[in-house]
Amino acid sequence: MSLVSSRLVSLALFKKYKTGTTTTTTTNLPIVRAESSSSSSSSYYSSSQKSGWSSSTIRCEKITNAIDVFTFEADNKDKRRNKDVIVIFAWFGSDKKHVRKYAQMYENRRMGEKVIVVAPPALASLSPNMTTQIANDFLTGFFEEEAIEGVHVHSFSNGGFLFAGNLFHHASDVKKREDDCSVNAQLAKKFKMKIKSVTLDCAPAKLSAEVISRAFASVLLGSRVEDIYDNNTSKEGESSIIGGLMKSALDNLANTLLSDENLQRKINNAYAAWETALDVNIPLKMLFSESDKLVPVNEVQEFAQRQRDRGNAAVYTKSWENVPHCEIGRWHQDEYVRALFEEK
Repeated sequence: MSLVSSRLVSLALFKKYKTGTTTTTTTNLPIVRAESSSSSSSSYYSSSQKSGWSSSTIRCEKITNAIDVFTFEADNKDKRRNKDVIVIFAWFGSDKKHVRKYAQMYENRRMGEKVIVVAPPALASLSPNMTTQIANDFLTGFFEEEAIEGVHVHSFSNGGFLFAGNLFHHASDVKKREDDCSVNAQLAKKFKMKIKSVTLDCAPAKLSAEVISRAFASVLLGSRVEDIYDNNTSKEGESSIIGGLMKSALDNLANTLLSDENLQRKINNAYAAWETALDVNIPLKMLFSESDKLVPVNEVQEFAQRQRDRGNAAVYTKSWENVPHCEIGRWHQDEYVRALFEEK
């Protein structure tokens, strides 16, 4: 148990979170191949290539170890974008090189001049103090001034859902406990008021010990959850990749984390804020997989219905079959892009 716990903690510290000097790189977009078993798959940017994505330039700024900004620099100076931004809240333990592919989808969509990617290190989502630090860096870095006119939120999995929900909680008028980690409420309100649309990708689901344990296994092994728990299963029902002892240790660690009162309160506040603090006039798009091993399809559908019951008439849902968690955009890029930008 202690060995596994140490290994997990080291994953968080491997990308030690720190603020510092902003670094900037300018690159031309590559054409990246999608890893898909679909017979209809093509190059990852096949549809974007037709509209000139591959010849454009992106300026990438590293704000902190958890926050990157991609600014689109159009070759035609007359094609000025509005002052909206896209904010991507990434999934638990995500690698930014994978999140970057989703950021690049927004190029030439004229939804904003830049994409802000918030991708906390592994385990940061389960650390109230670290999450608060990242949240405040995000808010102070982009919402102290009035330059941003609107925000389009694209949130992935429970990790992104929790991070955004925490911001909504601190932006709400719900009375906060004195021992809550302090997120800048004034800036959180400013962020929430600027939201024009929200996309939830493979979220939400109840954050149970089983869900956390499976997410840990995925991060530890660098493998898809579906590969760990579907394709490599022994007769006893345990994954042959992680083995019974490791699974037991991960389950125990997940239960220990969820027994922490402060963390459980943070989780509950974030989930509640999504269903109370989010403006019902904001269009909500929910994209999910029916075979997701972390986020059951019924929980996504129930959340969508609760949003409709609240009075949001602009809730759109679309599902795919047999797609791994958070990989719809990689397996079905063309359909995903249409759902993301064209279907209302």
